[in-house]
Amino acid sequence: MRGGAERAPGEGLPGLADGLDSLDDQIIALLLRRAELARGHRSARRTAGLPASELTWENRVLARYGARLGRPGTGIGRAVLALTEQDTPTGTPAPH
Repeated sequence: MRGGAERAPGEGLPGLADGLDSLDDQIIALLLRRAELARGHRSARRTAGLPASELTWENRVLARYGARLGRPGTGIGRAVLALTEQDTPTGTPAPH
């Protein structure tokens, strides 16, 4: 080992897992917030007599996810957009 005392196998992993869990909770909360805002946007579009969704904008969203995250990004973008199509949220944001 470099620079000092040896570590036991797995030492430090719980802290890393906790950090990942925390990030996942934040991502979920943001996705739920995004879905809420998007549902409001869709509702406002319907009220204004416009189609609920705008395919050009949705395609730009998918392209942005793909450009930033690579090939899997497009699938992630599709999943994010699919959350918008649900009428009610599937969960509640974790407390901060």
